[in-house]
Amino acid sequence: MIKPWEPWWHSPSVKKIALNKDGNRVVQLIDEMDDNNSFEVPPPLDTPLPQLSQLTCKPPSPLLGLHLIDILYSYCFTARFYNGDWSYDAFDAAKVCLSLSHVLGLSASPETVSEALSGCVETTCSPLFKSIGGFNFALTLLDDTITLLYSGRCGVICALSELHRMFEKAAKDGKQGDRKNISKSIMQRKSKLSKDKVSFSLDLKKACKKVFFLLSWTNEQFEATFSSLALLVEAEKTQIAETHKSMVFESRKKALSCNSQRTFVEEVG
Repeated sequence: MIKPWEPWWHSPSVKKIALNKDGNRVVQLIDEMDDNNSFEVPPPLDTPLPQLSQLTCKPPSPLLGLHLIDILYSYCFTARFYNGDWSYDAFDAAKVCLSLSHVLGLSASPETVSEALSGCVETTCSPLFKSIGGFNFALTLLDDTITLLYSGRCGVICALSELHRMFEKAAKDGKQGDRKNISKSIMQRKSKLSKDKVSFSLDLKKACKKVFFLLSWTNEQFEATFSSLALLVEAEKTQIAETHKSMVFESRKKALSCNSQRTFVEEVG
């Protein structure tokens, strides 16, 4: 029996995260530190985050907040899918995340909250993730995304940092896998497997760069930015729930109508 994992973003420790202006942990005295804060919340990156002006000469897109929503949803899905421990199979975890995130996996650029979340919700409800997915699970992930956004700059940085580490480990594990001996049965498909791995390795590199860029962007935002995004996701969640309820109602109504018109007993005279 596997004990259900409690997401770290629901822990009281999130409110105690303290990061400096470079996106790193603030040095604290041992007696001031909370053990739960040390072990539950994923740490930020080890190195200081650069300023956006060091990464690009162009002004940041006003749509980056929508990209963040897509990525946080996908991160929450992956964390729950692996019950909070993706480290034992980072390569597959990265595949799962990229299959959820249209921004990272397909280089999409959503222009509305609906566009940012529609693909994520559809994939969650698809047969691909039938064992864990479904509409109710999609609603849970929307709540997760809202909670992470309300955690503000520090919470979002910790989430993106863990995601960045996952992609880096996946890339490393993929290279190590290439160096292992391959059996004869697989050797026949070696060419195709090699091309697939090269393609996915490129996807991982792009994802790493995108997440790192968003880390720097997040680090320079005011807290109001994240609360505003959270409100947008809340409104979209309400709309999605109402639309789904209406579709279910119409489906049941149609089924009842068909049943009422069906002849169960026919009198022969």
